[in-house]
Amino acid sequence: MSYILAIDQSTAGTKAVLFNKYGAVISRSDLPHRQIVDERGWVEHDPVEIITNVNTAARQVVEQADILPEEIKAIGLSNQRETVVCWDRETGQPVYNAIVWQCGRAAPIADALAPYARLIREKTGLNNSPFFSAPKMAWVVQNVPRAKELLEQDRLCCGTIDTWLVYTLTDGQSYKTDFSNASRTELMNLDTLDWDDSLIEMFGLRRSCLPEIVPSDHLFGMTDFDGLFPQKIPIAAVLGDSHAALFANGCFAEGMTNFWNGNFGDDECRSLQTEAGAGWVGGECFLGTWRRGFLCARGKH
Repeated sequence: MSYILAIDQSTAGTKAVLFNKYGAVISRSDLPHRQIVDERGWVEHDPVEIITNVNTAARQVVEQADILPEEIKAIGLSNQRETVVCWDRETGQPVYNAIVWQCGRAAPIADALAPYARLIREKTGLNNSPFFSAPKMAWVVQNVPRAKELLEQDRLCCGTIDTWLVYTLTDGQSYKTDFSNASRTELMNLDTLDWDDSLIEMFGLRRSCLPEIVPSDHLFGMTDFDGLFPQKIPIAAVLGDSHAALFANGCFAEGMTNFWNGNFGDDECRSLQTEAGAGWVGGECFLGTWRRGFLCARGKH
């Protein structure tokens, strides 16, 4: 029998789910991680704890299912979006805890860029907000001396959780993100589907610190999951969690909507960029995905 291992690295914890070739769930493991919150309401996660839990959860589902590790043929990842990890490219060690999407510490950075809010929205489809990844990356560079040093040496990696997992699981051999996660950073240009150099400069970053953007259904690299598998197997898909839910519920056509009682509300499939209406969370989030030409929009409060 062949199996697929799915990892969902979410805000509250990590889920590992093993599917057989018919799509049936064979086993599942859930591991929470610490929510590091201080008196200011700043929210952090320990990125080392997260990758440790990912490896542990994978081992647990294999043990529960009582299968041979080599029967697992591929891995797919979904992840909490916008959360930022910065690390040293040479050592693989984080320079700071992950700054979680809920954390508003980068508000002064977003406020300083208020004159450029229209430009940011035109290029990215997102409102100028500390909710997104770029202000968080800028905060790390401005407030963590080691991060600034590494940036100047072109050794700093700045990525969302998916990039951190891919980089670590492949022992630093792959430094990539997908369109769904890149589209939530305020750095990806919707017209080029690439990092926008003017926005990179605006946030005080460098292109060298950002991962390669690739489609969600892409070979992200090979991993043995810290020795779990006798031979390395492919990480064959990566998606931000809300985008993954939209796709999993079969929303492939324009106008189809997935409603969920998560942090915000609904996701909708759209084929064109539109003006964000009042009340939209950071405007709209777009994803060039599945080679169908559709774009994915994040929903309202």
